[in-house]
Amino acid sequence: MPSLTSSSSILHKLSTPTPFFGIKLWILILIPTSLIISLFTLLLLIALSCSRPKKPRNGNPRASSPSMNPMPRLPRERPELGRCGSRTSGGLMDGDVESGGGCWRPRQRFTVEELEVATGGFACGNVISCGERSVVYRGVLLDRTRVVIKRLLCYRDKVEDFIKLVEGVRCIRHRNLVKLVGFCAEGIYRVLVYEYVDNGTLKHWLHDCPSHTSPLTWRIRMNIILGVAKGLAFLHEDTEPLVVHQNLSSRKILLDRHWNPKITDFGITKNHGSVWKNHNNVLAPQSACPENLDEKSDVYSFGILIMEIISGNAITFNTAFETEECLIDWIKIMVEHKKVEELVDAKLTETPSPVEMKRIILIALRCVDPDANDRPKMGEVIHMLEPRDLLLSDERVLKKQTSRRSSVKEEDILQAAASSRKN
Repeated sequence: MPSLTSSSSILHKLSTPTPFFGIKLWILILIPTSLIISLFTLLLLIALSCSRPKKPRNGNPRASSPSMNPMPRLPRERPELGRCGSRTSGGLMDGDVESGGGCWRPRQRFTVEELEVATGGFACGNVISCGERSVVYRGVLLDRTRVVIKRLLCYRDKVEDFIKLVEGVRCIRHRNLVKLVGFCAEGIYRVLVYEYVDNGTLKHWLHDCPSHTSPLTWRIRMNIILGVAKGLAFLHEDTEPLVVHQNLSSRKILLDRHWNPKITDFGITKNHGSVWKNHNNVLAPQSACPENLDEKSDVYSFGILIMEIISGNAITFNTAFETEECLIDWIKIMVEHKKVEELVDAKLTETPSPVEMKRIILIALRCVDPDANDRPKMGEVIHMLEPRDLLLSDERVLKKQTSRRSSVKEEDILQAAASSRKN
């Protein structure tokens, strides 16, 4: 039986202990063999996983449709990076200008399909406001960024002209100005995409808030006035060429969650729409035609905005006697009758100091002076709104300067009111 003899001989040799720690021969053979097989299997799995094609994270936006892609849940707002630097003047602080490397450009040129996905097919439920010349939607981009999408209606200019419009405002970055994210110029569509600002318009909180107590305290209102002044001063004095808003009003001021103001619709009004209709008398008297719209026209509108903010009244409103009154004329009459304290919004829980009230009224009256040459520049307005000089270290000088600035005389206010009533 030679086969049985050879088999038993092999088994005997495999079971024989070796000089290596007395381990049997078959164990020494099994261990390296197992390691080689395991290593080969691991390498094979790695090769297969690397050769497999990766799936895109977001998919193809063109494959989505408004009906199959519902409006995604709005994420929390995140800070943005990469801002355009600029020089500062006119009383602007360095922190007001959002700085960064190089000139900022819109994030991208969107397609109509991308904007349809972002707005749920331009759904009525996502409409923020609707006017004669534009419809404004809220939207969410594929990267979960919240935006405001403004679709211009009846826009007849060429695509090149529209892109030139966007290029005109692409480098304008300031903490009190709404940022342009991108645009769409496809077929009949002319769309501007802006950053999303959480808290709605100033007009809503001044005139449409149902609460008997306004959340806009006196301090918040003063910060809003100062923020709008800084934004306008940046447009007038820190952009080349200067930018005139041409249609400043409380509906053009957006508020974030901390009540910081941001001016919107700057740099595009002259290219779209007839702003010289002087809606609600927010434009200066000499602004009946586009040629006369300049930075002093914005100063006039800013003066009316101050009157709105401190009184809580619209440009035209109904008095207690059910008669329609113009805000400017009403404030001038109240000033002439020395009833400045009665100008404060009744929804305010606190009463501002008489000195501060007179000072802000005087600034407003100077801004609405019929003579454009007598209106201050926005940089000068900022200095009037910030009476404290932080550069003075001598306490005695500081007290002297503060006392001098805060002593607003009634004669100054009456003189400003009388001057602004002249035609």
